Amino acid sequence: MKKVVLKCLKNMSALSLGVAVLSANSPSMWFVHQPKEPKELDKLKKIR
Repeated sequence: MKKVVLKCLKNMSALSLGVAVLSANSPSMWFVHQPKEPKELDKLKKIR
C-alpha cells in the first residue's frame, strides 16, 4: 500500500511541475485579466 501511495505522489508532483512550467510560459486565456504571477515562476520561464 505504501508503494502505491508513493508512486501516486511522485506522479502528482511531476504533473504539478509540468503545469507550473506551462503556465509560466503562456499567457492567460482571458485577455481582459492577466493575473499576477508569483516570483518563483520566473525561475521556470524559458529564456529565448
